[in-house]
Amino acid sequence: MARYFNGTFSSLLKQLEEHIARAKAYFDTDESTSIEALVLGGGYGRGEGGVFVDGDTPKLFNDLDYFLFTESPEDDALRKRVKAFERTESEALSIDVEVTCVSPGNLKNAESSMMFHDLIMGHLVVVGPDDYLAKWHSKMDPKLIHKVEATRLLWNRGSGLFFARCKLEVSGAEDFIYRQHMKLALALGDAVLCISGQHNAFCETRKQLVAALEHPLLTDEIRQLHATGVDFKQRPVEPPMSLDLKGQNDRLRSLWLDVYLAVEGERLGRSFGSADQYAKANERLFPDESPLRCLALALRDRLKRGAALQPYTDYPRGALMRALVQLNAETPDFVQVGKNLPIENTEWNAIYNIYEVWWGYYS
Repeated sequence: MARYFNGTFSSLLKQLEEHIARAKAYFDTDESTSIEALVLGGGYGRGEGGVFVDGDTPKLFNDLDYFLFTESPEDDALRKRVKAFERTESEALSIDVEVTCVSPGNLKNAESSMMFHDLIMGHLVVVGPDDYLAKWHSKMDPKLIHKVEATRLLWNRGSGLFFARCKLEVSGAEDFIYRQHMKLALALGDAVLCISGQHNAFCETRKQLVAALEHPLLTDEIRQLHATGVDFKQRPVEPPMSLDLKGQNDRLRSLWLDVYLAVEGERLGRSFGSADQYAKANERLFPDESPLRCLALALRDRLKRGAALQPYTDYPRGALMRALVQLNAETPDFVQVGKNLPIENTEWNAIYNIYEVWWGYYS
């Protein structure tokens, strides 16, 4: 496995090695909490981090994603130290540095999670035993990843596609829009691999798998988009000057809706012929969640956040998923969106702001 990224970029390697040394010193000397391990995951942890080459100057591009394993993930003192580290290192590296505090108990069902699958298969232990995650490696089978993981991936990337749609007329937003488009291009093929039991933590391997897999959702267009997404993930570029971002957004939203409805149909064991049919479906999108727990979450949101997502008896993410298929449709049904989200008007910016807040709660 490559160290942080593919290619030879000595200045970036030095920058990341110095950062890793600071991270180790910062958390390895923390005696106030029971830290078991600090693990670098994400692209850089797997050796596939993004490098943007601006002229002759390479720059880091993706977020640095850490997982801090501790028996006290809610400890206030620890969280304050984590936030201070994130701020300091984000400023030092000019990219987002994020640390997720996790209980080791969350690894109990790691084989069903795409996130933990990828972390276990490719990572760098910064604090703790080098083999901290080794005992889980043999349990990682892509066939054991739950199909809802494909849904969650498409929902998150589809949300980015919606955010990009809202910024199409915003001057200076071209890089943001193109980045969301490339993330979606990658996710379309990745989601099909997931539901086919062929997910792989490494994007270059997924590129080969998508090219070879026979599946009705994998058209030549989606295969090419996936390959482009893999290339962008590791060597991001600026959007071509001649690119019609609006036209690209329109096409990607159409492809996303087709793949998303097919994936959800397979997960839930029924067919969804349109965004309208999915948004208005009577059944719960998270049938395994207790309705009482969902009601409790709705009550908590009402008291803590001043509103709750509907239907109240389904997991709140379901409301966002129902709303998103409308928001990414060619002609959204804002009346239907209003039945799921607490929107007061149909201005794109207003809906963007409300959706983004709730997406942050449940993404």
